[in-house]
Amino acid sequence: KESKEELRAKYNIPADATVISMVGSIIPLKNPDTLLEALHLCTPQEIEQHNIHLVYAGGGHMFEEFKARVTKSRHADRVHILGIVPKENVNEIMKLSDQYVIASDFEGTSVSLLEAMYNSLPIITSRAPGIIKTINEKDEALMFTTKNAEELKAHILNICNDSNSATTLSYAARKAYDERYSYDRMIDMYVQILNK
Repeated sequence: KESKEELRAKYNIPADATVISMVGSIIPLKNPDTLLEALHLCTPQEIEQHNIHLVYAGGGHMFEEFKARVTKSRHADRVHILGIVPKENVNEIMKLSDQYVIASDFEGTSVSLLEAMYNSLPIITSRAPGIIKTINEKDEALMFTTKNAEELKAHILNICNDSNSATTLSYAARKAYDERYSYDRMIDMYVQILNK
């Protein structure tokens, strides 16, 4: 029920920021460093122009090491590491975000990706097994080669600079969710299988 502005205040994120979020375990498989590197590849002018901030929600065995690395980085004030967020609060992270990123080497059916689709976020993903079978490149999400921070940066700035593209991706992601993954759709599919 809280507004985007209220949620940003709750998590100490500037109201006027462009917030790019990543929800999931902080482990090598998820490549949290790729998003951080994409931020470092942006020019100071690009970062200031869009007031880019990153939000990481999740724990994992590389959490402390990653947090220490971020603290020493030149953009530490723009990176918000929230740690483990209770499942019932993940919707808050989605609501306060402007873009959603998954940089994984591999995913099954990513719950956080489905949540981002449901919440109509512009999505940028790695071309990882599992992801490419969940959401379509170009019309529903922008995709980059896994671990390629330069490509990821280009997509982030593309969405920042083109509000029409952002809106189109948002709409297409939610439409894909409704058509392929909604509760009613999944129940129908299970009923069809059981009826056989």
